[in-house]
Amino acid sequence: MSLRHLLKSLLVSSVLCFGATAAVAHPVTSKYGLYIGGVRLGEATVNMDGVDDGIGAFFLKGQATTAGMLSSLYNWNAVSTSSGTFSEVNYKLDQHSWVTEDRGRKKIVKLSWDKKGVSSSEFDPMYHNDSVPQALRNKTVDPLFPFVTAGINQDSLEGICNKTYPVFDGKRRFDLIFHPVGEVTLPKSKYNAYRGKAFECSVDFKPIAGRFRQDEQKKALAKGETLKDRARVWYGYQQSQQNMVLVRSRFKTPLGIAFVHIKTR
Repeated sequence: MSLRHLLKSLLVSSVLCFGATAAVAHPVTSKYGLYIGGVRLGEATVNMDGVDDGIGAFFLKGQATTAGMLSSLYNWNAVSTSSGTFSEVNYKLDQHSWVTEDRGRKKIVKLSWDKKGVSSSEFDPMYHNDSVPQALRNKTVDPLFPFVTAGINQDSLEGICNKTYPVFDGKRRFDLIFHPVGEVTLPKSKYNAYRGKAFECSVDFKPIAGRFRQDEQKKALAKGETLKDRARVWYGYQQSQQNMVLVRSRFKTPLGIAFVHIKTR
C-alpha cells in the first residue's frame, strides 16, 4: 500500500466510523486521526446533514489530508460525498463521489445505485477501467455500506460480525467478509476518545475482478484466494446512539500497522 492509498484509507475509515449516525436530523461534525507507530500521518473531518423528511434522507461529506511533519513533505487531500436514505433497519446509497488531489493531479469517481446495484459510473481518464463486467457490478454495495450498516439494530457480536458483502468501488470488485473475534473493553487514550464496551471483528478481503495494485491482492485474484484478517474493526455505543458505530479500525500496511481513531463526537 502506497502512502496515498494509506491516506485514502483514512478517509474511508473515518466515513465508516461516522456513517451509522446518519439518522440524526441536524448537522454533526466529527474528527479522526491516522497513526502508525504513534505518529500522526493524516487527519479527517466528516460532516453530516440529516433531513427531517420522514424517510431519513442524508448528505455525508468527508475531507482528509496529510498532517504533521508529513504535510510539509507530501501534499495530498481528498473529498468524499454520499447521499441516500437511512432508517432503523436499512441503509440505501443513491450516489457516491470521490475526488482526490495528489500533488496537483486530480482523480474523480462518481457512482449511482438503483435496486439492482450500480446503475451508472463516471470516471476521469486516469481512473477509468472496464475490467469489471456489468454482471459483477449488479447487486453490489459501495465500500462504506458494510461498515455503516453492520451495527444497525444489532447488539450482539454475531449480529454485527458474521456477514459477507459484495463491494464495487469503481474499479475493483471484492468481497469483505466479517468474522466475530470477541467482546472487549476499550480504554480511553490520548489517541482515541472512546472508552467502554465494544465488539471486535476481523475482516477478510477476497478480490473478485478489476485492477488491484498490491502484489498480494493480484496473486490472490489469480489464485482465487482470500486474504485473511486484513483489518480489525471495533463497534461501540457512542453517547445516546441506539445503533453501534465503528469507533476504531486497524489495518496492515507496508509501513506498519495503521490505526484510525475517533477523536471527537
